[in-house]
Amino acid sequence: MFEFSLRNISLTGFVLLLVAASSIATLAEKPTGKSQAALDVDFNRDIRPILSKNCFHCHGPDAETREAGLRLDQRSSAIAKLESDEHAIVPNNAEKSELVQRIITSDESLVMPPPDVGEKLTASQIAKIKAWIEQGAPYALHW
Repeated sequence: MFEFSLRNISLTGFVLLLVAASSIATLAEKPTGKSQAALDVDFNRDIRPILSKNCFHCHGPDAETREAGLRLDQRSSAIAKLESDEHAIVPNNAEKSELVQRIITSDESLVMPPPDVGEKLTASQIAKIKAWIEQGAPYALHW
């Protein structure tokens, strides 16, 4: 009878150890609140191509075609106060960034890129821009 009890205790202890180890492993795998896409955003790989294709013609390096005094190819200009007293990019706050408001609006007089100039950004592109801004909108030199 005594051996049977020790065996049961050993088996119970082993099962509890397995449950504890499994719980620890599960907790270690849980995301930290940010999606994997948000963690993987890279300016040169993900953001520059979107801005280059859709924004730089009117908000890039060419002073002849630049509108609203906004350059999105330079961080200092992109985060500076605009003529409208807004900020195109508010680092770490996508929802307060005028850029985000313009790319998600359904108002054709405000949406960017304008309907007559370019295609509306995809949901994936918008998500990448938002994630990048939430990460502080870091810029990187082009190769």
